Amino acid sequence: MARRFRRWPSAWTVLAAVMLLAAAARPWWPGQAVRRDASIDSSLAGTGSALEPGPCEIIRTLDGNTLLVVQNNGKQYRVRLLGLIASKDPRALATLTEIARPGAARVELDKRRAAADGAWLAYIFVEERLVSTAILRAGWGRYEPYPGDSFSHSRQMKQAEAAARREKLGIWAGS
Repeated sequence: MARRFRRWPSAWTVLAAVMLLAAAARPWWPGQAVRRDASIDSSLAGTGSALEPGPCEIIRTLDGNTLLVVQNNGKQYRVRLLGLIASKDPRALATLTEIARPGAARVELDKRRAAADGAWLAYIFVEERLVSTAILRAGWGRYEPYPGDSFSHSRQMKQAEAAARREKLGIWAGS
């Protein structure tokens, strides 16, 4: 009787199996539950669950320039403020939380609507006050121009940043 030897799988087969296992386990990796919250509609989901311009309600602030809002359809959206790069300083988050208090607000969309991470890009107004301009005026962010954005909003944000620089507020205090 001939002797049979078991042949080990090739390195490519092992690599493919490891990659498939990793892809299958990804939803259970730490940190994925926060990013994959089923109740928050992502801009990556397509137009079926798109953020609409109009009234919304701010639920809470997520970071220096991102808010969690809910619209009349009951869906929650992560909205990143256009025209703004917020400071990492904790006082910037506190200022945004103070300006964008939970409650009624209005969303205005521009040409660019979606960020690569699934957040919606929009202007948020609270009591007819542009939140991005208020953050820049307090000195807790830098104006981020982008071709094609609203000219009137861009002008307001440039003026707000210039005023904060002149008065040495927020991040401009040391310059």
